[in-house]
Amino acid sequence: MAITSAVITSIITFAILHLFIEPRKEKKRKREEKLKNLYAPLYTMTLAKLVDIPSDRRMEDIRFCIKIESGYLSTEEYIQFIMKNSRYASSELLLEVHKLVEKLAYKRNKLNPFDVSPYVYVDDLTMLVVKEYNQLKKQMNEKYDEDELNTGTPSLLKEIAMSME
Repeated sequence: MAITSAVITSIITFAILHLFIEPRKEKKRKREEKLKNLYAPLYTMTLAKLVDIPSDRRMEDIRFCIKIESGYLSTEEYIQFIMKNSRYASSELLLEVHKLVEKLAYKRNKLNPFDVSPYVYVDDLTMLVVKEYNQLKKQMNEKYDEDELNTGTPSLLKEIAMSME
């Protein structure tokens, strides 16, 4: 009888571990990898590219844009970073990166002779990166910005805009 209860206890413990605890640990590990390998660096890179814009263009109709060629982080390096870590990216993020590549090709091939701006608008890409970064932080019970999660607008840019008033 004691052996039977020990076997049953072992089976139940094994089932609980493999059906409940291990999948939770695996989800947490995957979230940590996504945050560490893609979203945390990408969030920082995105803010750096946005802040690189002249202040008179920053919050124009709350549109985000990046300079095609900036000094320390080119747009190609930005895209390559995302593609190199694409296994961690959402399908929405990959779609927005594809749209960015199309916009860059359009500008570089001068398909619109009236568009001489060195900037590319990246509203949806920026808001998606900001929201997904904060969503991951929230899921991992880390400190996150509720306003950024809801709006997709980086708090840093709001602070800069308010300081310029």
